[in-house]
Order: sequence, then structure tokens, then C-alpha cells
Amino acid sequence: MAMPTHGALLLAECAKIGFKPQWGTSSTLSDGALMLQITKGLWAGMVHSFFGELPDSNHPLMVKYRAWHKKYEPEERWGIFYWAGMAFAEPLLKG
Repeated sequence: MAMPTHGALLLAECAKIGFKPQWGTSSTLSDGALMLQITKGLWAGMVHSFFGELPDSNHPLMVKYRAWHKKYEPEERWGIFYWAGMAFAEPLLKG
């Protein structure tokens, strides 16, 4: 498990020395759009676990979360960890 910056640094250093294994990671680095951006493409082909729907899914819950995002914080980057915060907090609030 690593934070995005550490994952990006690891891939960059490995690329410098030509080390190119099949990488795998946990859901902590599952925001593919973010990781592709900060690794300048080195993230392509990464295998990772994930805990739910993708951010662009048309699942009714994701449609609702995107609407909340657009209404309450449209300036914030929409992504996996943004919606995960809502998905984990919503049942708590309803409970």
C-alpha cells in the first residue's frame, strides 16, 4: 500500500533503470486517471483491486453521487476517492 506520490516516484525510478515488471497494487492507488496523469503514462497496464463502481458508471448510485458533486463542490476533482467518501459516509448518516 502506498500513497499516489510514492507510487509515482517508484515507477519513475524503476523506469530510469529499465525495470518493467507487471505491477499490481491495492485500491489505495486505484484512481487510474490521477495515476496516469502524475506518472506521465507509466501507470498504463497497472493491475489493481477496486471497491466499487467506476466514477463514470451509469449505476443509479453513481448518477446520484455525480449530481451531488456537481451541486455541492463542482470545483473539486471528481474521482474514485471523492465518491468513495460519499459512499462510505452516506450509510453512516442514514444510520
